[in-house]
Amino acid sequence: MLNLTASTILTPDEAVERALACFGGESGMKLVEMAGHIHGRDGAVQVTVTGDSVVGREKYEPLDLLRSILRDMRDRYGLTVVQWQLHFHTLPDETAGHLRVQIEAGHPVDVACESLEVDPQTRDFLDGLPRPEGP
Repeated sequence: MLNLTASTILTPDEAVERALACFGGESGMKLVEMAGHIHGRDGAVQVTVTGDSVVGREKYEPLDLLRSILRDMRDRYGLTVVQWQLHFHTLPDETAGHLRVQIEAGHPVDVACESLEVDPQTRDFLDGLPRPEGP
């Protein structure tokens, strides 16, 4: 198991997009779970979405649904998203490897990866993040 962390000047949303671009789609990995951790003054909420789609009144893409819920929590209740979590499995054999990406809001934004059997892609992803200047 590989555990690596990097700081970046990207916003949390930009870091999420980078992770999805790097590990989703044609990368040989599948996003199987995503979560947003939201803070208020005296408590916290975590929203987790899993599966290929979520069916209610309509069929929803999980990532679109999570973003909508988090945006509503921010706009309606004044809560702040402080952490994103993305969980990927390898394809076609989902048991062959996995990757968890945790993105922490802050200045700078911290990105932590826990990788099993996808270490080169994980290193390439973290190495490609724009870094803060300084010592």
